[in-house]
Amino acid sequence: MKQEQVRDYVCRYLEATECHVLESCPAYITVKLSPEADKALTNRPYYWSFVERTGAEPETMSLTFVFDQEAFEALQKADRQADQKPQQNGPAAPGVLGQDSILARYFGHLQAAPLQRTRHEPVTFGSARLHQIFASSRDKGRFVNLYEQTDERLVLPGRPLSYRSYLGVNYKVEYLCDLKRDELYSLGICLATGEILTGFYPLLKQYRLSPRLPAHTHLKEMLSLPRAVAELEYYLEDIVRNQDHQWAVEAEQRMYDELDRIKLYYQEMIQNSNDESKSAMQEEYRARQDEIAWQYKPRVLVSVINCGLFHLLTPPEQVRTMANPQ
Repeated sequence: MKQEQVRDYVCRYLEATECHVLESCPAYITVKLSPEADKALTNRPYYWSFVERTGAEPETMSLTFVFDQEAFEALQKADRQADQKPQQNGPAAPGVLGQDSILARYFGHLQAAPLQRTRHEPVTFGSARLHQIFASSRDKGRFVNLYEQTDERLVLPGRPLSYRSYLGVNYKVEYLCDLKRDELYSLGICLATGEILTGFYPLLKQYRLSPRLPAHTHLKEMLSLPRAVAELEYYLEDIVRNQDHQWAVEAEQRMYDELDRIKLYYQEMIQNSNDESKSAMQEEYRARQDEIAWQYKPRVLVSVINCGLFHLLTPPEQVRTMANPQ
């Protein structure tokens, strides 16, 4: 992941969570976090528990996310030099010394309150902060409910637009043994007809979607969500069953070969050990067998990355044809 992509992703996350941007440039961005982002990123559960119990006005933190450390330090140095020049060259403002001396006469020596410093955090691919943002995105964006937006001038009060709803699911299929292979599947099912579409996510990128339901529209009757989920699972299971599973046969053979090797080793060790150590040696042998079975045994793991309900006016088949004309 390039640093430009990291910056773009972080900025989109901050925009989606409605953070207030205080300062932005290619090297860094300074924001005042929204309550949602503050809860996700600052690890202050006791503070937010207090706010929610008492109904107090929350005070969120300000953070600077640094994408180019060298450029950021150069900008900071230039700002410090610019701040020092007026103090070195210009005369003191009239009345300032006198005011300080009067205040000091009554209250003693006073120091200016230090300015609150914004915490600076480097954000690069692999950094803890970026992983935290990824985790927050997964948690908050695991399910969406979006509507296709259309030109409001085309919507007539007496002729409402009719949406057709689709359940879209992004699956990850992991083929596991001592080696690993991942495959991603993006499937969609029409909740009105039961038709299943492959490559659903690339189709959605062609739409203008929003969580807001436009006026003068209605949704058609649809399949139940449990039925739609089951249909997608059957479809994906059929895809997996029809794959070439020679990899599993080879992995199982490697597992048996490894079990045979340790069997020869441990049988000799157990035979030559005394009664006191034999029990421990047998326990170690069983643990090693379990470890090899876990490492080599072929298995398929299917998980849902994210999903959503998408209410569309334009049929996806039409969008696919427009995107890939013959």
